[in-house]
Amino acid sequence: MSLSKSIKTISTIGVLLALAICYAAAQHIRIKNNQFYTDNGKRIWLNGVNTPWNKWNDFGGDFDRDWWNNHFQILRSNGINCTRVWISCNGNGAVKTGPRGVT
Repeated sequence: MSLSKSIKTISTIGVLLALAICYAAAQHIRIKNNQFYTDNGKRIWLNGVNTPWNKWNDFGGDFDRDWWNNHFQILRSNGINCTRVWISCNGNGAVKTGPRGVT
């Protein structure tokens, strides 16, 4: 298997695994009358940050699950309830899509 295909495969698996973990552990947020609510009907205010990476291009190379778990716990303990994670720094680890899906 070529390095390029290996990177794509690992990236795809990583993204799918991250999504599955997040879906299993996360609350669902609903929108009603331009306001956000949790599954149990409690109104929620989004308080978020940007999380670019731990090490340059984590998801395209040296992903550290323990660092990310710890980072999300720190955010949560400080009242942060959402974050935007930068999946790719330079495109090497990015999931590429085309008309037939993931390429």
